[in-house]
Amino acid sequence: MLTQRFSTSSTPIYKRLTPLLIPFLFLVSLVFSYVLAKPFLTVNSISCRLSSSTCSDQLILLLNKSKGKWIFLIDKKRLRTDILSTGIGENPVIQIKGNQLQVSLDKSIDQLLLNVIFTSLIPSFNFEIASSSSNLSPWKEILQLQATQSSQTMLLNSALLLENSDKGSSVYLFASQSPSKEQMKIISTWIKSLPSFDLESPELFFFPNFIVLSNPYDLIAIFSYQADLDNILKSWAQIRSTALAKKTYVLDFRYNHPILR
Repeated sequence: MLTQRFSTSSTPIYKRLTPLLIPFLFLVSLVFSYVLAKPFLTVNSISCRLSSSTCSDQLILLLNKSKGKWIFLIDKKRLRTDILSTGIGENPVIQIKGNQLQVSLDKSIDQLLLNVIFTSLIPSFNFEIASSSSNLSPWKEILQLQATQSSQTMLLNSALLLENSDKGSSVYLFASQSPSKEQMKIISTWIKSLPSFDLESPELFFFPNFIVLSNPYDLIAIFSYQADLDNILKSWAQIRSTALAKKTYVLDFRYNHPILR
């Protein structure tokens, strides 16, 4: 009589599960690493500056699409194209610092408006001692000149040429003829930098040989076209504070050292 024997494997169960356990642990470690690394390797905030001021809502909405994306998957070239396509700004600089996507760009030149007054008259600027900023002789001369001349609001386009526009502007160009392209380039740079002066209701006046920045009830500053704008902005706050403390309302930057009048 034959007896059939059934034998069970003597291999421990943990050894039989090992081939399955290794891939499982590897998968768990990947998931764990992803959870730990994601807060440090994804974009979680946006910083955007447009010519020293905050970017428009339209641009912020565009950049917000990058939130939550892996830092190394941000396509800067594509993002730059998307930014330029809005027409809001130009020369975008895109950086990623930590978890923040930082974008800075210049105001589009096709958004620059100025009131053009074709005249050969310019203020003589007879500097008189004034008891208050509203009585300043330079400001009076500019007002009188504006009152006697007609102006046309024009748009400075991307080719640095002037086109007619029906919008208003706080920038004025006084000229006997159309300015050169080099002069228009300087004018566009000054207009873009206007917010950096941090003045309430500022106005810019471009005359053939000098530039005037005014805040009618605060101060008047006069510059040459050759002025180093970057250096002026660096020292502007301190010079302005000193002038107001001394009740001096005219700042003349046409010389090596600013003259307070």
